[in-house]
Amino acid sequence: MARTMVTKPSVTLLDCILGLTKTTGDIRLEAHSLVGQGSSAIVTQGVGYAPQR
Repeated sequence: MARTMVTKPSVTLLDCILGLTKTTGDIRLEAHSLVGQGSSAIVTQGVGYAPQR
């Protein structure tokens, strides 16, 4: 499994990816849409978020 790390990311982008903010576009992970999935379902697919606020 490939891992990607984003440094100094846009918080809004990460919130959209994890379903914490509504989006009008489509967010895909390995050809599967993440839009409409809950955060827990997205995390089980390997997406993680560790905010440094």
